Amino acid sequence: MKIDIGNGKVLGTKRVSPNGQISGFTEYAGQEVLVVLPGGETDVKLGAKDLIREIQVATNEHMKVAFHQYKDLKRRFETPEKATKEFLAKNAPRSFQGLYEKVEFWVGEQLDRVEEKVEIALQDEPRSKSPSE
Repeated sequence: MKIDIGNGKVLGTKRVSPNGQISGFTEYAGQEVLVVLPGGETDVKLGAKDLIREIQVATNEHMKVAFHQYKDLKRRFETPEKATKEFLAKNAPRSFQGLYEKVEFWVGEQLDRVEEKVEIALQDEPRSKSPSE
């Protein structure tokens, strides 16, 4: 079997010696070479350092992708309110139209009521308890 590797060199098949060395590769000493193993399943094992490096590279790539997605979303949706309105306008059924505004109004009313109750409670507190009690 001969393989053309693209740079003018053609490698033929090589026999592996009993001690696991491949004869005829002395001219490639110190260089990285491609070795194709015959048939069956290939068992490639990484050392701990190699495995950690692979995880670091993969994590870094995931972080880059996530950051680019974040930047794209930030460019498209300036505020959470704008994002919610646009999402509901595109994806919600017609019965949901105006839902965001209704929820905002309701939440605003609830907050106003709570603020009133807190203000009244804070004003009444000094009168209900005297320092001697």
